[in-house]
This record gives sequence, structure tokens and C-alpha cells, in this order.
Amino acid sequence: MHAERSFGNFRARGLRALPDWLLKLLWWSAIFLSPILVLQGWYVRRVTPRLPQPEGPNQGLVAGNMLPLHLLLIGESTVAGIGVAEISEGLSARAGFHLARLSKRQVNWVGVGENGVRISSLLARIKKQNTRKSDFAIVAFGVNDTTGLTSLRHWRNAVTTLATVLGASDGVHVVFSAVPPMEKFTALPQPLRFLAGVRAAMLDHALREAVDQSSAHYVEVDLGFNSDHLATDGFHPSAQGCDEWALQLARKCKSINYNGPHEDAQQHSSSDGTIHI
Repeated sequence: MHAERSFGNFRARGLRALPDWLLKLLWWSAIFLSPILVLQGWYVRRVTPRLPQPEGPNQGLVAGNMLPLHLLLIGESTVAGIGVAEISEGLSARAGFHLARLSKRQVNWVGVGENGVRISSLLARIKKQNTRKSDFAIVAFGVNDTTGLTSLRHWRNAVTTLATVLGASDGVHVVFSAVPPMEKFTALPQPLRFLAGVRAAMLDHALREAVDQSSAHYVEVDLGFNSDHLATDGFHPSAQGCDEWALQLARKCKSINYNGPHEDAQQHSSSDGTIHI
């Protein structure tokens, strides 16, 4: 029975279910495969189609009742909308839609994403924005830091810094999404796919450790990643993948005991009890 539960946990969580010591052993034992991995990486970059970024502003409003919620999503190409045909099908828009549906409140959402960016590279850009007006800030990174071999120490420091910059200690609910399970990316051949999954799982473990030491939140996303969840390039999530991912992010936001830091600034009550926004 214990073995069955362990196998079920592995199937659900993938390589993230493995302990740190085993992930590190698998990673470092693959050094002898370096020539093959380099050639496979070169091949993937040459043959994988480059999907366009949807046109239009990556922001919007979903109507609802009561006071509005302000939702910010930051991350790499998926937040930018690559993998879907329309911005309305992307991760940012769908997260705004699902949060409005679950909370019954209006949601003003903004997506700040960039193709090929690593977490530390986007810090300077985020610092220029007044992110502390957000009620929720969702962070979705990890693929480019996996392929770019960002060190675990640098990754942890960047996660901690980003949580602070976004206002995790000042009332903003900062939610870090799990690092995507790259062992399920069909664009990658084996053994590159397996080793990318191992490295992504190592970053995910480090992400959880950094989040636990901050005032932020972590959400483990389980999409299953069958063919319907991936775009035509086998690398980015499809419209269905984005929608299911966004739903799990919105559920996490809804589950947080919300006591918005900005509500007092956004409203005041008149003598007849009417709330003005």
C-alpha cells in the first residue's frame, strides 16, 4: 500500500517528488552525457518553431461585484502569451477571469512577461513599477533558469529579493507558481528531457525553501501535460494548458485569507452607508 501511494505521488508530481539528494545524484552523474546533451540542445534550438507573441495589451478587466482586486502576473514567455493565439487565452487573462469568477469581485489584471528572460533579469524592470498597488502578485518562472543553468544559490537569492520587491512583507499576497515539469516537454528529446526535468525539480525545491523563509506563498501546479496541454512547439502551454494552470493559481489566491492592504485607501463610507470607489 505504501509503495502504491509513493508511485501515485510520483506520477502526480513527477520528478519534484524525488528527494534533494537523489536529484543531485542524478544531475551530477549525468556529466558523462555532456557531449550528447550539448548536441541535443543545439538541435532543439534549430528545429523548435518560434511561436509569435499575441498582439494587443497584456492587461484587462473582468467585471464583478464589490471592490476590485488588482492582480499582477510576472514571468517568462508564458506570461507574455506565447503559445496561444489570443491574449484572452493566455495565462494572465485566464487567471484574471478565474479569480473574478471565484471571488465574485471585479479583477483588474496585468501581465508582465518577456520571452527568454530569467528571474534576475526581470528584477530591474519590476522595480520600476509600483507593484505594491497589487492585491495579488503571481510569479511564474523557471524554464529559462533551468535551461540557462542558473545556480541554486543565485536562484534562491533572486526569489527572496523578488518577494520583497513585490511587497510580500507589506501586505501584497505574492504567489510563486511551481517550476514547470520539463520532463514532460515533448519538444525535448531524451536524455535531455529527463535531465532538464531533474534540474527543474531542483530549482522547484529551492523555490519552496526560499518561499518558506519569506512571507510569500507557493502553489504546486498539476496539469498532467498531455498533448492537449502543450502548444504546437511542444514547449509552451496551449490555451487549455493555460486555462487549467490559471484556475489552480486563482484557487490558491482565493484560498488565501484575504484582508486587502489597500481596501481602506480605496473606499470610504458615506453617511447613508454607500461605498465609494
